[in-house]
Amino acid sequence: MPMNKSFLRRMEMLDSSLRKRIRRWTIETLLNTVNNRLEELGIPPISRRTLYADLKAMREEFNAPIERYRYTGQICFRYSEPDFSIFSPQLDAGDFETLYETLQLLKNIAAPDLTRRLRMVLERLDQNGIFACDPEGALIAQ
Repeated sequence: MPMNKSFLRRMEMLDSSLRKRIRRWTIETLLNTVNNRLEELGIPPISRRTLYADLKAMREEFNAPIERYRYTGQICFRYSEPDFSIFSPQLDAGDFETLYETLQLLKNIAAPDLTRRLRMVLERLDQNGIFACDPEGALIAQ
């Protein structure tokens, strides 16, 4: 799928829609919602085929747990994990441990610029409540 100007916007729209579990999202309601928002932004509408390609890209490229289910005879879509978002970091404890070990290695080889940038990444993750680190950059279990 080509990466064009509206691709990221469509991903944001689909992500937002699939997270709203109050509504039943059929392919038609998703298509209408995305096209209405695109129209508001002055972007040409997409086809049903493009929408299916976007959903496939979300599954394959972003590991989005999109499930199909039946409701009153219609096929609907939603995230199987209610708190999932393709725009939230999906890192596990092993990933954080790797980041911490990398930070320690960079400190040991005296790479201050890389150490500073990695510490900034860790602090942003800390601000998002994903994990915590002490002032030295050590990982703290939450």
